[in-house]
Amino acid sequence: QVAQILQNWVLKQWTAGSDSCAGSAVSAGAAADGAVASSTFSAFYGIVGVSACLVGSIRQWFVVKASLAASTGMHAGMADKLFRTEAKFFDINPVGRILNRFVKDLQTIDEQIANMLIQFFDVLLTAVSVITAASSGVPKVLIALAMLMPFYWWVGRIYRAGARDLKRIEAVTRS
Repeated sequence: QVAQILQNWVLKQWTAGSDSCAGSAVSAGAAADGAVASSTFSAFYGIVGVSACLVGSIRQWFVVKASLAASTGMHAGMADKLFRTEAKFFDINPVGRILNRFVKDLQTIDEQIANMLIQFFDVLLTAVSVITAASSGVPKVLIALAMLMPFYWWVGRIYRAGARDLKRIEAVTRS
């Protein structure tokens, strides 16, 4: 978010500098200064972009490593518990249900949790940035947000109830 805001700021400064030179007769010295300023802005913009890519790549690497560690730990724990279970457990629970739980949980961790965490933090940081920027310009925005929070909480409760039932039906169908 900081890199994106910084890139937008650099673009604003860069274009504001070129607009001020465009309307007037530019001497040779001013043209040379404009070229230096343009190359400086271009270099700074590129450095910020490359830095953002590097930080994003490092973040992705850490998330993948954490996801693999979580999946390995969960698989080992589930297998250990399953191997120590009494035979009566296998008589009561169908093999399809046991395999479904084993495979689905690991698949969720391997494929979805990492991306969901990245998206969560991206949305959280974007929301904080937008709220901070909006409230610094117009503080009354915070009052409107406070008034909207109960509505969003209510919608979230309705969604969670339906999503929970849907996941239960999906698990039964899969088994």
